Amino acid sequence: MNEKITVLSSNIAPSKNFSCDSKLEKVKHADLILRHFQYLLYSAYLKNEDAISGLIYAWQERGKSTVVLSVKHTGLLIEDDMTAYGLCRRLKKLHEKNKLKQYHHILIPDLEKVTSRSRTVKNELRSFLQTLMWDGVQRVDTYNIHLELSSRLKIAVIACVTPDVFSPKSAFRRLGFLSRLIPFSFDYDDNTIDEILRFIGTLEEDKLRTQTIKILKKKKAEITIPQHYLELLEEKSRTLAKTIDDFCPYKQNLNEKRLIGSRAKRLLTCYLKSICLARNEKTTFDENNWREFEIMFRYFNFNMKKLP
Repeated sequence: MNEKITVLSSNIAPSKNFSCDSKLEKVKHADLILRHFQYLLYSAYLKNEDAISGLIYAWQERGKSTVVLSVKHTGLLIEDDMTAYGLCRRLKKLHEKNKLKQYHHILIPDLEKVTSRSRTVKNELRSFLQTLMWDGVQRVDTYNIHLELSSRLKIAVIACVTPDVFSPKSAFRRLGFLSRLIPFSFDYDDNTIDEILRFIGTLEEDKLRTQTIKILKKKKAEITIPQHYLELLEEKSRTLAKTIDDFCPYKQNLNEKRLIGSRAKRLLTCYLKSICLARNEKTTFDENNWREFEIMFRYFNFNMKKLP
């Protein structure tokens, strides 16, 4: 079955499936964020790969949720209930209606909502998401959560977060959670902020259009990555693993390596394939795809580097 994505019109990636007329061209930050979001979604259409999870990390008022919520996709389950109980309850209802299989990503537009919850609730949610997006779940049975499915369920998670969610003692600032997804952080320079503020001032007069875009995939695609690029990816995987390791607290000494990069390698390999599929629908990864990956990789951290 052909999938459809509806996306807020923007000047984004040079891809058949994501070329749009520009109504957001004045706000160029949307370009890079949408491209990253696009690659995460396309990972669900890769043969022999699980869909990959990610964080979109920036300060408040940076348009994270606005950009990702501009995409309407039948495989995207938007979740606002920041409890494991609420999420399990929703998954159970979808399972009973035989609608659960259509979803490959859960989108959490604002993970900051969880900061008002108790530590127990936060730990439960982190643990459930961590298992759901990596090993999958089939049966959950705790004092207040009961979920039993006919087969193991894996769904990737994309969450928009602010630094407030990741205080040093945060339930979510843990290796087990963060090593299972790709962090993408950003900020703006002063000129971009001025452009955004001017753009917001014109919204009432100039309504944004939406555009429906098809992902023409009737079956999952098999992408080949030449050995040369897999070798280059080794260093990137170690870099991402170290970034996550250094970000998480309770490290006994600075030279200690808690992560070796195996999860990062798995995630980034899938991300390379996603880029190839989304940009040109070829079956072999090439140099143009690698250049795009290097652009995106600059933001795979928690440094909130300013977008170009």
